[in-house]
Amino acid sequence: RVRRQAVPGRARGGRRAGGRGRRPRVPAGAVLGGPVHGGAGRAAPRVRGRVVGAHHGPAHPGGHVARDGGQGGRAGGAGRRARGAHEPRRAAQVQVAGGRPGAPPRLGRQDLAQQLLREDERRDANARRGDEEVLQALFSDLRSVAALPKQQARPRQTKAAAVQVVGTLYTHHQKCVLVDTPASESTRRITAFLGGLDLCAGRYDTPSHRLFRDLQTVFHGDVYNPTFGGDVNGPRQPWHDLHCRLDGPAAYDILKNFEQRWRKATKLREMFGGKAAHRKDDALLKLERIPWILSPTKPKQQPPSAAADTGAADHDDDERDQPALHVLPDGDPERWHAQVFRSVDAGSVKRFPRPWERAEMARRHLVGDKNLAVERSIHAAYVAAIRSAERFVYVENQYFIGGSYAWPSYRNGGACNLVPMEIALKVASKVRAGEPFAAYVVLPMWPEGNPGSGPAQEILFWQNQTMEMMYSVVAAALEGKGGHPQEHLNFYCLGNREPAEDAGDGNKWAPADPLDDATTSSAAAHARRHRRFMVYVHSKGMIVDDEYVIIGSANINQRSLAGSRDTEIAVGAYQPDHTGACPRGKVHGYRMSLWEEHLGKEAVRRPEVLRPESPRCVKLVNRIARDNWRRYAADDDKLGPLQGHLLRYPVHVRADGRVEPLPGNELFPDVGGRVVGAPNNLPDYLTM
Repeated sequence: RVRRQAVPGRARGGRRAGGRGRRPRVPAGAVLGGPVHGGAGRAAPRVRGRVVGAHHGPAHPGGHVARDGGQGGRAGGAGRRARGAHEPRRAAQVQVAGGRPGAPPRLGRQDLAQQLLREDERRDANARRGDEEVLQALFSDLRSVAALPKQQARPRQTKAAAVQVVGTLYTHHQKCVLVDTPASESTRRITAFLGGLDLCAGRYDTPSHRLFRDLQTVFHGDVYNPTFGGDVNGPRQPWHDLHCRLDGPAAYDILKNFEQRWRKATKLREMFGGKAAHRKDDALLKLERIPWILSPTKPKQQPPSAAADTGAADHDDDERDQPALHVLPDGDPERWHAQVFRSVDAGSVKRFPRPWERAEMARRHLVGDKNLAVERSIHAAYVAAIRSAERFVYVENQYFIGGSYAWPSYRNGGACNLVPMEIALKVASKVRAGEPFAAYVVLPMWPEGNPGSGPAQEILFWQNQTMEMMYSVVAAALEGKGGHPQEHLNFYCLGNREPAEDAGDGNKWAPADPLDDATTSSAAAHARRHRRFMVYVHSKGMIVDDEYVIIGSANINQRSLAGSRDTEIAVGAYQPDHTGACPRGKVHGYRMSLWEEHLGKEAVRRPEVLRPESPRCVKLVNRIARDNWRRYAADDDKLGPLQGHLLRYPVHVRADGRVEPLPGNELFPDVGGRVVGAPNNLPDYLTM
């Protein structure tokens, strides 16, 4: 319980103008409601003692504030709360919660979990029993927390617990590497690498995506396949990914993101140990103090009045051009224009404005999600690029989930990002206009791990719902015009099947045991006998019209695009001298290199692949992908080797847009698991 005391210098829970006031002594772990609305004063008095649930990862938006109608300014003081607790109805509620009239109720772990579920307005009507079970498990090690009744809750009441939830469920998913590289004989510059850049075992691969060859040489000690656990006898899981290198001003934006993340991660160390104690451990050396490394020039100091007028005070953003950091001159035809995008919130980086600082929020293109400022520029970049597309969209991504508000049979999900719907609407608009347009989407055959597991099946179900939603939009546009949705929109996956003669010495396998879906060892034996396995697509990128490319760490799902869940970073780039009807710059070359890997060298020599929007190109790609799937899924390899690695995604699309399992391939070859997936009791927000 928390005993509230009269605090000199404070009025109704807030700081009195002109007076500092004493801080109340509060037991460790207690949660207090803050003052309020409009941003005046501090959000809550400081609490001495241990911080429960603190972490260095992304923070989830705080709890919803239940405001009483008709009240403006402050929401009421401690006296009003105490008087309200003596009312008969309120007293009964307090006693049921285990407290006494006039004192804040004690909320146990189960009550706290249920209250947290109610905090998210989007899930008030959809909370499932599985959600409560997971949250109760997450809070099994937390003590009972004293809190005020929910009717008078404040955003910070459940903030520590919400941080615990978000830190457990979501991840810091940004992937970048920063180094210094030569700029001239006497200076160096910052260079950034980013993409699906996992710095861990099992990620090295080559365009040939070998399964069994070189297990004892090139891949010795690095045979990685989570579907079969620790089996080192093969097949290994091939890995396909997209990365890029950035030089110039955009690389310094990646550096600024790192600095913001670093300062946030070291904040708690400074809070408990003091800045002096960790000054040398966690200090960031200012770049301008290293004279031989190029650094951005600082903007000229403005008078306080001018800074207030422009809203540019107290921030480190300098949006002016930096010619000294340019790698190529403006007239060079090989120069690039690049822009860095993020999915991140104020719980993950330092120096974000408060949500009520509207001018600064608007200047930085941030949105307010409850009590946090959120950047969703990756989502905005994808949507803008798709809307500006004129000929084709080519996507490679680890996940593809969105547009849940239009799903055919499960519309209660929270995957409300617009990327899949924008692609479908773009295709439909071009169909109605009679203009050629094509969309190609490359995905992994199944989510990493056991495809029959609960999480994998639910992800596959969301993905199938997304596909059917998109095909239904395209089918509606084709009514009265004839044609099939797959003449304009197609999904693919990657796989490999090695001929037996390529095994080499030391790679001969015993006959497989009968298939047993309950064990992974039999699935591995089948994969060894058939010498096939998927190529795992870990890419996170999109190419539009051979002139614009987005590469980063963000998947196409709600976790990556919401901004308040997983943290992400990406870059969008184009060459201004290589745009127009038939661009032939580096973006075009990049797509052609990917297609040579996926379709084979013979296919990319054909003129059709130079115009991906043309019906002839769509037919060529679909023919190769369907032939490859037949060869991949066959019981033997008598049909011959694959042409490249591109396979049709094993579903059947009807003319009306409905998506069904491919006859004869309802389960994934060798490993099992339904291709179209199935929902289960897992919380939706974990797999979306």
